[in-house]
Amino acid sequence: MLGTVWPALRRSLDGGAPLAVLPAGSGPADAARAVLRPDEPLEPGTDLVVVTSGSTGGGRGVLLSAAALRASATATLDRLG
Repeated sequence: MLGTVWPALRRSLDGGAPLAVLPAGSGPADAARAVLRPDEPLEPGTDLVVVTSGSTGGGRGVLLSAAALRASATATLDRLG
């Protein structure tokens, strides 16, 4: 899956369209589609939408910016080396 997702994520980080990755199969994918509301525009600056499992309630889409993704990658690299 990463081989398919990586080019789309790269385009998004370079200023392209936001990316939403839906899991394979009907159950998780259907739940993700219900949360994402594809007919509504995303907030400006959104580069990735991560759908949560809803362990403490209903699932939701978490909007992440390119800056947030880069900060996470930098923190992970700093921590793990």
